[in-house]
Amino acid sequence: MRWSYPLTFHEYRNWNGKMVPDRRWKQKMMVDAARKEFYTFFVTDGIYTLKRIDLKTGTVTSVMDLSGYPFAQNLRIHDGVLYFIYPTGINKRKALYQVKVD
Repeated sequence: MRWSYPLTFHEYRNWNGKMVPDRRWKQKMMVDAARKEFYTFFVTDGIYTLKRIDLKTGTVTSVMDLSGYPFAQNLRIHDGVLYFIYPTGINKRKALYQVKVD
């Protein structure tokens, strides 16, 4: 089940009516130019959660939890595929990963 939140979700850590800036929000957007979609991330302890921004309705929807890839780097989206660099754990090497967003 996907949850949608108002676009001001980054201003609320707890939904109790008090505004507290949520430092987990990366405050950066990525654009999938092929699909004309916008995305942002929440980061908690190095774990990224990808969220899609719907500009028409002013909401964000959680799309993907990247908990299987802690400390992913250089994330990019193109044509519904998320690309990123991830440590392999072997001799400090890193590899390029791709994960389908939808």
